[in-house]
Amino acid sequence: MMKTNYLKVVTPLIAIILAVSGSYTAHTSERKGMAKVACYLSPIGGTRCSLSFICSNIVNPVVCTATYQGVTYQLFRKASPNDTVCDIVCYRNID
Repeated sequence: MMKTNYLKVVTPLIAIILAVSGSYTAHTSERKGMAKVACYLSPIGGTRCSLSFICSNIVNPVVCTATYQGVTYQLFRKASPNDTVCDIVCYRNID
């Protein structure tokens, strides 16, 4: 009799714990695909990189922007760390 009551209480608890831990694991594995990268402000008409900000290289509908001295600029990243030109679109980090 005691064993039956114990199983009736413990079995749902174990199921809940497994469901919560599985959900957490799935959510964190999705976030691993998000890569934070250094993106740079390029003045209008220029392609030189200046003022670094952190954005994402995961494509999404929202491009990364930053406001500097009252002007909002779209941010771009370098193809390689040694480049001086920033021409690759950066995206906002979506949590």
